[in-house]
Amino acid sequence: MDPERRKALNIEIHYAIAQFLYWAAACCLQGFTAVFLSSRGMSDGMVGIAVSMTSVAAIFLQLFVSNFCDRHPEIPLKKITVAVSVISFVFVSVLHFTRPSIALIALLFMLADAPQKTNNGLLNAVMVQYVNVGLPVNYGWPRGIGSLGWAGGALIFGRLIAIYSPELLLSLFLGIEVLAIIAMLTMPSVAVVRRSKAGKGTTSYGEMLKSNKALALFLLSLIIMGIGQAPLGTFLNRMIESVGGGTREMGVAILIQSGMELPIMFMSGMLLHYLSPGALLCVSFTAYSLKSVAFMCCRSLAGIYATMFTGLFCYGIYGFAGVLYANDIVQADQKVRAQSLSSLCFTGGIGGVVGNAIGGVLMDRFGLRFIYWFSLVLSLIAVSLMVLSLRALKEKQAAAALESAAE
Repeated sequence: MDPERRKALNIEIHYAIAQFLYWAAACCLQGFTAVFLSSRGMSDGMVGIAVSMTSVAAIFLQLFVSNFCDRHPEIPLKKITVAVSVISFVFVSVLHFTRPSIALIALLFMLADAPQKTNNGLLNAVMVQYVNVGLPVNYGWPRGIGSLGWAGGALIFGRLIAIYSPELLLSLFLGIEVLAIIAMLTMPSVAVVRRSKAGKGTTSYGEMLKSNKALALFLLSLIIMGIGQAPLGTFLNRMIESVGGGTREMGVAILIQSGMELPIMFMSGMLLHYLSPGALLCVSFTAYSLKSVAFMCCRSLAGIYATMFTGLFCYGIYGFAGVLYANDIVQADQKVRAQSLSSLCFTGGIGGVVGNAIGGVLMDRFGLRFIYWFSLVLSLIAVSLMVLSLRALKEKQAAAALESAAE
């Protein structure tokens, strides 16, 4: 093995560990959000509002942090990621060791989970920085290990809280987050290389979107898709209960869905030989639409489990294709912000804000079947927007090629 590939493999292994621990910790807070908040006395509507508040906070935090990262490339991303993790750790500790009112629970959960959501985009940018300086690293399989962290965590956590209490989730998070911080701190640094390769980010968010139609359409498609998909994730426990299952079965369902993401992410290199990241995103978004249809047809726990296998083509593809597409369609001084923008537009950001707020109300008034139709319609709109984004990118590339030929 040549030295450069050995260096790349070392980075991939470190990154895989960091991804595994990050998603296992995230599963504690986000995979069982409704279960935990309900155990503290919240109704479905209140859960939807609390999750939406969290997503709003995550949006503003991601915008601030990602802009700071692009403007200060001399500061290693891993250190900024660790600082954000520490914030989450502190507020989870407060939530764990106190029994406040419902309003304060919602506030503390928001302050704890918003930084955790923010780190999703930052963690993607950490790996992309190695790609952008020319190291032959593979993003796909380490990200797949992250899905394994969520999947394994969902199975184990689901069984543990069924035996003990949802309160155990907070203890688990604190322990895993410590390990995640250590894993990030030991990631090989590229700070010196970045200083020689990257310039200061001076383009505003508004200028980024105004001058880049492909980016704007991509982010809009993520928002629409996020609005449709967020209620399906937040109220998965209600879907499981509707067919006679409980917390343990919910853990199994999440395990299946996340476990299906692993093999497709391991195949990312091969898939990218045949299809571009944008084309793969069109496939992923179509799979999300089919997932909504499949949920409509579920009449048993086995049906729910079978539907979870669509994770192979949903987030399984989006998990790596979305990161690469966002990286490819922006300039060098916009890379970190592009990752954060794509992260905050999906279910963990704007899409989650609107989707969970609306989803909680729709659940209370109309029930699950209306949620499925709601998700399907929005998913189909998102597919159309993604196709338009890909077309805009091709037009931009064609125009650039003609301009280059003319010179």
